[in-house]
Amino acid sequence: MQARLTVEDLRQIPMFHGLDDSKLEKLLAIISYETYEPGVKLILDGEYGDCVYLLLKGEVEITKMMTMLPAQGFQAPEKSLIRLNGSFKPFIGELSLFDEQAKRTATVSTLTHVLVGVIKRHDFLVLADQDSEIGYHVMLNIARTMATRLQKANTDILKLTTAFSLAITRR
Repeated sequence: MQARLTVEDLRQIPMFHGLDDSKLEKLLAIISYETYEPGVKLILDGEYGDCVYLLLKGEVEITKMMTMLPAQGFQAPEKSLIRLNGSFKPFIGELSLFDEQAKRTATVSTLTHVLVGVIKRHDFLVLADQDSEIGYHVMLNIARTMATRLQKANTDILKLTTAFSLAITRR
């Protein structure tokens, strides 16, 4: 399942939009590759991360714990949020590029054999420091993605609080 990204591949990944070929070549130099079997927890909700993953092949499921503080010895229920396929080359775990103290906000589990490209925070920050255009475009693209996700989360929260409010007032 080994594959290497090309400049053309990077052009298709939203995280890298707006960068010319010479900038994409620099990014290729800091991407490493890892493979995982089905059933592996690639990212664990609540743990610290130091990299962003580019899903290149395979399928993963993103889940979120449904309780804030699970009791000791109690398995917290998880809700499936989305399944992602490598054909769209999504990026996962991008918050870890911003802050070493940022905890992962969901669990990502492999459903099939998976190939990911890995960009380590340190490597990206060194590259962004050397070439501010790369840093600017990547961070802008991540911010756009995060803004879209935040808008969806806000809508979901509003729906949940409305449903909760209605359930309480009907008692």
